[in-house]
Formats: sequence, structure tokens, C-alpha cells
Amino acid sequence: MKRQRLAAAILSSLVCTGIAADDGIFDAIPLPPGADSELVALGLVQNGYRVSIATLEPAATIEDTLTFYRERWSEPVVERSGIEIPGHLESAAGDWSIISRIEDEYNLVVQLRQADDGIEGLLSVLELDLLEPAVAAPPLPPGSEIISTTSADDAGLASTTTLISSRARPGIVAAFYREQLARDGWQLVSDSDDNGPTVLLLERSGARMELVSTDAQQGSLTVVNEVHTND
Repeated sequence: MKRQRLAAAILSSLVCTGIAADDGIFDAIPLPPGADSELVALGLVQNGYRVSIATLEPAATIEDTLTFYRERWSEPVVERSGIEIPGHLESAAGDWSIISRIEDEYNLVVQLRQADDGIEGLLSVLELDLLEPAVAAPPLPPGSEIISTTSADDAGLASTTTLISSRARPGIVAAFYREQLARDGWQLVSDSDDNGPTVLLLERSGARMELVSTDAQQGSLTVVNEVHTND
């Protein structure tokens, strides 16, 4: 659950703008009658793939909305390999109902679930070409793994946010990064835990980094966010 909340916090920290600003990337996903949508993030790089995300507020029920996409995405698709696949696939993840379609070089996804105040929906367009990493992955403490990496460019700044799972407790993870990042030329600006998550703020040559490590089941979860000028 903490992992889900941290991942959601990464996404919700992005500035929302109107979907009209999406430069046409969502034209491939039709909207059901009466539905509204707003852009959440444009051109993020998530685990090596460029993805854009928008909200979906359907006027109909979840089942009627899924039926709309089943009908619109009924034609089979021919992959780059020449293999024909169904026009859409359906799956579930927790309380999300998901329907998706491969179209040209994109994976189009619609996610829907029932929320307290109505139906919550998300649209995403993922480019299928894997990108070269823009920045090197952060060093990892022993017994750790990278859960996700998200990169974005905004107003001349480039940011990379990495979610790390570790078997070590937050204090041990923070001690590792204090030593490792100091060797890499980062200067510690602020260091606190306040009987909660350990938070480190660092700077290096105009770049800044925030590291937040918190308790999780059988270890810790750590978010590393690095921001630098986009030269």
C-alpha cells in the first residue's frame, strides 16, 4: 500500500493542464459521448518508455464505457512483426478495469474504477520504442532494487524520479546515500527524520536532489528526485 501511495504521489506532483495542450497525442483514443478529459502529463519517460497520461470522466457507467471501447476497438491489429492480434485486450488490476489497444507504434490504454464521488478514469498513450536512459540510475544499497524511473522536462528543467525498494530500514538506506552521494560530489543541505520518513536535500553544480526514505513491509521504500537544468 505504501508503494502505491508513493507512486501516486510522484504522478500527482505533475502539473495538470487542459487536454487541448497535448499536441494531438490523445487523438488516437476516442472519447465516449459526454465524457471529459484533462491532461495530467505529456511525454514522461517511464521505465524507458515515453508515456502521456490524461484523466477520463465518463458520463456513462463503467460497463457502458467499456462497451464503447470494445465496439470502437473491435478491428484486429497487425503488429510490426506481421502477426495479427485482437483489436483490444481487457484485464483488471485491483479495482481498475482496463482495456487497451496496440495501434501503429503506440499502446493505448483506458483504466476505469468506481470511486466515492463517481467513476475515476485514466487514459495513457505509451510509445513502444524503448529509449536510451537520459541519466544514470542512482547507486543502490545492498538488497535494493529499482521499482520505477520517471523522467520529465519542464520549463528548461529535467527531472528524474526513482522509486527504490530495499530490505534495509530507512536509517540504513539514508546512511548509504549520505556517504555515496558525498563521494559523488553532492553537498548535503538538509537532513531530517522527525520521527518519520528520513529526508535528505542535496545540491551539486546547480542540480538539486531530494531523497525520502520511509518504512515499508520488510524494509523501506525510497524516492529519489533529481532536478537539473536541461542543457
